[in-house]
Amino acid sequence: MSDVSPASSRSSTSSSYLAQVLVFCLCWSAAFPLAKLGLRDAPPLKFLCLRFLLASVLMLAWGALRAWRRGTPFFPRDPDAAGQASRWRPWVLLAVIGLCNNALYLGLCWSGMLHLSSGLSSVIISTNPVWVALAASLLLGERLDWRRGAGLLLCMAGVCWIVWQRLGLRDDTTLGVVLVSAGALSLVAGTMLFKRWQQRLAHVDLLLNNAVQVGVSGLLLIPLALWLEAGQAIHWTPSFVWSFTLMVGLVSIAAYLLWLHLLRTRSATEASALHFLMPPLGLLMSWLSLGEPLQGSDLLGILPVAGGLWLVTRREPRAARAAAIA
Repeated sequence: MSDVSPASSRSSTSSSYLAQVLVFCLCWSAAFPLAKLGLRDAPPLKFLCLRFLLASVLMLAWGALRAWRRGTPFFPRDPDAAGQASRWRPWVLLAVIGLCNNALYLGLCWSGMLHLSSGLSSVIISTNPVWVALAASLLLGERLDWRRGAGLLLCMAGVCWIVWQRLGLRDDTTLGVVLVSAGALSLVAGTMLFKRWQQRLAHVDLLLNNAVQVGVSGLLLIPLALWLEAGQAIHWTPSFVWSFTLMVGLVSIAAYLLWLHLLRTRSATEASALHFLMPPLGLLMSWLSLGEPLQGSDLLGILPVAGGLWLVTRREPRAARAAAIA
């Protein structure tokens, strides 16, 4: 008989999930100040190309070493695949997901931020969980009940409060709004595709999954970077090297691996709702690392975000779920 009680098992699972969420949010939020630091010395698309390609090479090397030590195939075969076309299908699917999650999302958002205030950019990007929840209810059959709906609205209110308090007198262009909005919708599309194709990609571990996504994104951005940013050089200053190194390790590798894991183990709505934490955490990190001012209204806005996340991610008791299904 097992000595582990159901209650202690649930507690351990809950603690593990909270730890994953904490690390994910901290790593993903670090992208805000790190991007601000790195973009002082590099154009956005060239920065992203190098970041994606180096992250992909490191993860592929890590995966190859791990497969060699275990004596397992580096590129696993789909047990249900029949024919050459079927063997290539998972990698094509991953390339499409990577195009949405990395190349289009970050390429469009970073380029759009050059023509848009950071406040309005944060509002647009932070609407992502709302669109994911609506799309998941329509395309994936995820339940969008009053509790989740109220939680999303609370999160949105908190983020809008923070940004409204910080909005300065800046010129916001239509081009910037279009680019950042398209980038945010690209991440929604990538989230939906990953969840829809989850069973087809179940045999590919998350390390190789992420390596293919970012690698394809880096390759696809090369011609655009050379064309749109011709003559714009990267200045390898100590601050850029610091920013670049952490963006590769903390964001492209650690944060994205955790993001894909959360998508596999949680609903699209629950996982995406965590993105509401990124603007306030990004402001806090910018204050700590770059000395940017932090206002009391910023901390006040975190309260509805935290309450909304609790409503969205709280799991119903098993008996209640069974009654709802019945």
